[in-house]
Order: sequence, then structure tokens, then C-alpha cells
Amino acid sequence: MQYKILFFLTLLGISLLPAQVMFPGDLNNDGQANYIDLLPLGVAYGQLGPLRPAANTAWTEQETELWGLSLPVSGVDLAFVDADGNGRIDSLDLDAIALNYDSLQATAFPPPLPYLLTDTFRVENRPTLVLTFNRTTALPGDTVIGTIDLVIPDPTAFPPTNPPLAIALTLRYDPSLFNNDHIRIEPDVTAGDLMYVVATANSVDFGRSPPVGSIQLAVAGRGQGALAASRTLAKFTIIIEDMILLTAYPEFTIEETLFITLNEQVIDLTSSLDSFLITSNQPVAAPANDWQIYPNPCQSWLRGAGPTTGPADLQLINATGQCLAKYHFPRGRDWQIDLSAWPPGLYFLLAEQPNGQWMQPLKLLKN
Repeated sequence: MQYKILFFLTLLGISLLPAQVMFPGDLNNDGQANYIDLLPLGVAYGQLGPLRPAANTAWTEQETELWGLSLPVSGVDLAFVDADGNGRIDSLDLDAIALNYDSLQATAFPPPLPYLLTDTFRVENRPTLVLTFNRTTALPGDTVIGTIDLVIPDPTAFPPTNPPLAIALTLRYDPSLFNNDHIRIEPDVTAGDLMYVVATANSVDFGRSPPVGSIQLAVAGRGQGALAASRTLAKFTIIIEDMILLTAYPEFTIEETLFITLNEQVIDLTSSLDSFLITSNQPVAAPANDWQIYPNPCQSWLRGAGPTTGPADLQLINATGQCLAKYHFPRGRDWQIDLSAWPPGLYFLLAEQPNGQWMQPLKLLKN
């Protein structure tokens, strides 16, 4: 009788264990559906497992059978990565991320945990995220195109069995300078080896979206090292509106970056950020190639030459559009100015001769 009672209690105990519960779209089970969830999809792409009974992509508790296969570093079971529950991890699982973007949950089982990747893949020459723009000065009504590139200095640093696979980042800017309805980000949808998740303040339905002044972007290969070499990640366009301020120099930052390998190891990144001057005053363009300044970046003395021997007037302008200093040279063919008194940072040099004006970004470094 004791054995029968013990067997009954064992069965009862099993039946009382909490069911395995997941939320479609929270692929890394960190409690939120967002752009970071593309990274585990890239790592586990192509894996197969059991179907989820009565599966759908609604943001509800859904019982699931654990696959017994886990992401290599975070340890998340692949049942969570199979967002649509069809037993195959593929690009169809992206739909649940978009549908439930920024939704929160705290009742999955196993319980949600922060997506903390503790294993690092170290390289001597760190990859760099490079932000550039197609113009240095913009007027109201202009369209400015920005490009986000991933530069891999040494592709041979990564073994074929563990190549760079996926990246997530947030691009931030001052929302007071731009109308979010006039900002569009355009991933390279023709790249068949990549998957994307892109979210801006006006691109996600149901009111769940990133904060105004930010673009959330994730790019991942389909289970392969699609980011093992330098390539463009995305382009975005900004339409410049009329502004109360006469000039502005918008600051862009790239934050919350996460770059991982196929084995879910973190790769350290650097960044190189560009910007442009917004102004309501349009210079009369002189041929850019006729003006020369050097060195740029500069530590102290800046030298330059204009296109003619006539007089030249220069203005040093800071990032907010304020004129800091004016210089006049009777002969514009050969001049030099001492900039050692100014703090390091980004500036603009506005040069004028009788044949027109020319503006050039200038970076000052510490002495």
C-alpha cells in the first residue's frame, strides 16, 4: 500500500508542476518583445522542434513543450524562439515581434530573466559602427540621407564556426529638431541573407513604440555569419522643416549596442558619428575643390587656401551655430589661424571670397 500511495503522490506532484508558458514575440524570455528578440532568432535559425498546441501570435500565456535545446550563452530554451509555434525557427517568427512590440510580461515559465550575455569574443581591432550623412549643410525643405555602416577591420579574426551574426542598436537624436513623421529608416530589404527589426516612434502599431527621438534597429543573419565582413546596415532619410532657430547642429548617438557571434558571444564595438549643420541661410556655393584646409582634424594651427588671391573672410562656428570668431586675410591664397584656445569638439569653418562661400566641418582635438 505504501508503494501505491507513494506512486499516487508522485503522479500528483507532477500534475501540480507549473506548465511551461511563453509569450509570442518575447524570443529571449526577458519579459519584453522588442528589437533585441531578433538576435536569438538569428542564432537558432533553422532549428526544428515540437509544435506548440493551439499556437497563435497573440500576446497571451501559451503553454508549450520545452525543446530541450537552448541558446548557447543565455540558456533560453528554443521553444521561446519559435514564436509562431510551428516547430520551425525561421523568418515567420518575426511577425510576433512586430505584432507585440514593446509588450511586457512577467508570468512566463521558466520566469523571464534579463538577457545578459556574459561570454565575450575578444578581437584586437574592434568593429566600428559608422554614421555618415550625404551633406554637411541642410536648409528647410532639404532631404538628408544618413547611412549606418558596420566596419569589420579584420574579418579573419573570426573563425568560420563562430562568425559575427547579429547586431542591435538604438540611434538617438534631438526630437525638437525633427518631425518624427519626416524620418524614415530603410533597411536593405534586397539582402536575402539578413533579417531586420526596425522601430521608430511612428512605425509600430497599437501605440507601443520606442520613445520619440530614437530609432531601434536589429539586423541578423539567417543562422550564418552575414555580418562577418563590412557592410551597410541601413539608410534613413530626414526631411528638414522650417525652424525658429536660425542654425542648429543636431547630435546623434548610437547607444544600447549588442553585437554577437553565432555562438551568442558579445563583440565589443566602437562608433564614429557624423552630423550636419541646419541653417536658414544658404551660402552662395563656390567649387568645393577650390578650397583647402589642413590638417583636419586639427590640434592648434589650421592652414588653408582659397580659390583666388583676393581677400578672404573666415568664421569659426560651433555646434549650435554660434559664430565664435572672425578672421580677415587680405590674401586668401595662403592663411593660417590658431585654434588652440578652443575646446575639442566639432565646429564649422565658413569661408568667403568674392566668388562665393564655402562651409566645411572641422574637428578640433586636444593638444
